[in-house]
Amino acid sequence: MTYNDLAAEVRQLSIQDRKRLIDEIIESLIQSNSSKNRSLLEFEGAGKRLYDGKDAQDYVNELRQEWDHRP
Repeated sequence: MTYNDLAAEVRQLSIQDRKRLIDEIIESLIQSNSSKNRSLLEFEGAGKRLYDGKDAQDYVNELRQEWDHRP
């Protein structure tokens, strides 16, 4: 079934049934989103390649210089 087929089917439902369907969809999104909670620790080292061996303060100074030149 395509999205367009499903949308056409939904339009045929009563308003009450559409509201129930919306509630069910929202609930399923909440449940699927809550199961994907991640620990901040999982991202440890994720930006390591950005520094490429540079001194941290030098890197920050370069970023600040870029910000100063933005319109």
